[in-house]
Order: sequence, then C-alpha cells, then structure tokens
Amino acid sequence: VFLTSGFKKPRRLTWVIGALMFVFVIAEAEFGYVLRGDFSGQWRGLQGADFYNGTGIGA
Repeated sequence: VFLTSGFKKPRRLTWVIGALMFVFVIAEAEFGYVLRGDFSGQWRGLQGADFYNGTGIGA
C-alpha cells in the first residue's frame, strides 16, 4: 500500500475502508476469545483490559 501509493486520492476511500475492516477484525478476535468463558478466555480478557487501560484507550 505504501510502496504503490494506494492511499492517495483516487483510492483513499478503499484504503480507509480496509483500515476500518482491520480494526473491526481485531476487535472481533478480542471479544470472540473472551466469549469462550473458560479460564484462558477470562485471562485473555483481563490482559486485554490491562493493555487498553495502560495505553489510555480504555476507561
């Protein structure tokens, strides 16, 4: 993307949509792992919460 300048004017909307899709996929993976309900899912949820709180993104 950066080597071919895929983010410039004619393809900017495509690049933005792709970046948003990437964010949604990462969020879905995070929430899906927690939905398992076992110990490792709970532990992953706690680690994710600590990460987001540490970076200032979380509440």
